[in-house]
Amino acid sequence: MQRDPIAVNHAVAEHFPQIQDIAGFRPDPFGEHEQGRALDVLIPGDPTIPQSIALGDDIRDFLLQRANELGVQHVIWRQHLYRADGTAEPMQPRDSDVANHFTHLHVTTAGPGYP
Repeated sequence: MQRDPIAVNHAVAEHFPQIQDIAGFRPDPFGEHEQGRALDVLIPGDPTIPQSIALGDDIRDFLLQRANELGVQHVIWRQHLYRADGTAEPMQPRDSDVANHFTHLHVTTAGPGYP
């Protein structure tokens, strides 16, 4: 893991103690996870209930508000890509709740380098 995703991991864990799982390195067709620049913040519980959606929304907003500090480039949550510059766009539907990011937030950072 590079420096920025480590900082994101610590910030999310500190501010959202209900989050139990944050994943980092894994095979990734875009290379972000493999390069150590991305994290997946897993939202506990049923992804369709209002509490789970609200928690994911809160984490998304927290990360985007601190994008400069944490090196966040974009967050993917509930089939939308949210950029650090405040722009967002829907994503094409994929084949599952996981692929559509209903169960987790994907966070891509700048990196920049290893500790």
